Amino acid sequence: MSHPQVPLSDLCQDIVVGHVGPSSKHRDSDGIPFLMGKNIGPGYLKLDSLERVSRSFHEREKKSQLRPGDIVVVRIGQSGQAALIPQGFDEANCSGLVVIKKPRESVYAPYLVYYLNSPQGRSASLREAKGSTRSTLNTSSVSKALIPLPPLEEQRRIAAILDKADSIQRLSIKRESIWPKLARALFHEMFGGINSNPFRHRLVTLGELLSSAEVFLDGDWVESKDQDPNGDVRLVQLADIGDGFYVDKSSRFLTYEASVRLRCTYLKPGDVLVARMPDPLCRACIFPGDEKTAVTVVDVCIIRVDHALVDPTWLTWMINSAEFRANALRAASGTTRSRVSRGNLSRLPVLMPPLHDQRRFAQILARLFSLIGCENGSYSQVSASHIKCLASSLSANEFGGK
Repeated sequence: MSHPQVPLSDLCQDIVVGHVGPSSKHRDSDGIPFLMGKNIGPGYLKLDSLERVSRSFHEREKKSQLRPGDIVVVRIGQSGQAALIPQGFDEANCSGLVVIKKPRESVYAPYLVYYLNSPQGRSASLREAKGSTRSTLNTSSVSKALIPLPPLEEQRRIAAILDKADSIQRLSIKRESIWPKLARALFHEMFGGINSNPFRHRLVTLGELLSSAEVFLDGDWVESKDQDPNGDVRLVQLADIGDGFYVDKSSRFLTYEASVRLRCTYLKPGDVLVARMPDPLCRACIFPGDEKTAVTVVDVCIIRVDHALVDPTWLTWMINSAEFRANALRAASGTTRSRVSRGNLSRLPVLMPPLHDQRRFAQILARLFSLIGCENGSYSQVSASHIKCLASSLSANEFGGK
């Protein structure tokens, strides 16, 4: 269903551009909150680097004063990115932002923010933006942006749907930052470290630990000429290897015929994948499987353990431990980008606790992960990138995108 397209200037009291930023003499750590482009995320404020200005400066620069309910839009850089000024910012000022003041009763402010952050909204805002190298918004380009205006009830419904997707996305990002810290803390509590070994576990090299592994080798040398965007074999990249979790970020493929010709090693669910290049070096995760047959690149090491001797979850966090990574960094080489060879990797020391202790670690970690919404130690089904895609898809659907 189509809705009337209304110029943004008709949906608010005023649209202004914030002034040039204050000089150092106007900075005041106890003063008025001062927002810049770096403080504006898509739909939220980033306050970790919030600056403040003196009250005298704030009172002098009335044009760029902010009030709860105003909407701010980034002018340069992340042009068009918008956020709502929340309650609690009864006094605030800004620079480098377009300020949409006092949205009218005909528009629900959160709906307007979601629309401005959608691909359609960003396109509408930037259509008349100026700048030869970087698009710069001004009051004219923002004022002329056409906003689809369904009834208020429909605006609230759309905003509520996107609120849920946004909340899930932020929770996913937060969990991904907590997950490695949680796993490392549990690992250290149960096993100590490679250099500090309070439980006197046996020390062996990684190669010795994996002497009976089904697979312990590098991925395959697949060049650009070997790839095919319509191929039926997934090519897992370095970008897919997260710090303890599979990111599932890339989109590279090759044909099955090419994979046979290159004698590729096909991945199996449960394989431990180790990135031999930063960042960080030797981050490891468990491959959860893919709907397509999958192979990986040469700078990813594939480990398929002997389950009678090694638990893959335990091994993943052994490799992700700070001490193992520090040893790997010392063994790395490369003039432009550090890389650790599989040979050097195999010579690094690791702990070798009894298998029942390894499995106990995996079981406890799985229970902890379940408390924060993970399953089987993998974010492959609820990763931030998937949630972001879902949110974008919802946004496109709700705002009439293709």
